[in-house]
Amino acid sequence: MRLAPSQRSGLTARALRGLAVAATLLVAVPAPAQNRTPMLVTVDQAVVLRFSEPARSVIIGNPSIADATILGPTMLVLTGRSFGTTNLIVLAADGTTIVDELVTVRSNDLQVTVFRRSTRETYSCNPTCEPTLNVGDAPSIFDLTAQQLQTRGDLARGD
Repeated sequence: MRLAPSQRSGLTARALRGLAVAATLLVAVPAPAQNRTPMLVTVDQAVVLRFSEPARSVIIGNPSIADATILGPTMLVLTGRSFGTTNLIVLAADGTTIVDELVTVRSNDLQVTVFRRSTRETYSCNPTCEPTLNVGDAPSIFDLTAQQLQTRGDLARGD
């Protein structure tokens, strides 16, 4: 199919406008997660992050995986809450991005998981093994451990 010269120039102008819009959209889209190396945080542990400029806003993609506590304008504490990967974005007062990182929360190397048929329980071993709470453990074991930890905390506070 042949196009008349006027149709070709119209098509070219339309194509160029489309390419310009597509290029603008590509600039606004963040890099795919699989192409970035995540920052590693251990569950139930914290990492201190410092910035070169004051932060105004801190955004955690999934706060059930990680939590951020602002200590000052250029410092925050990132705590691993549960296993998984989320993202951390820190913005300056003018809206520019200071930090845009993937965060992967992983298990503690000193944990041992025991499987007994369909039940699972987790122990923290350093140097002896003691029961610990871990998402995915059998509900009866998880609930018993949680209750014992709560009672111990209440006794320590004098409640």
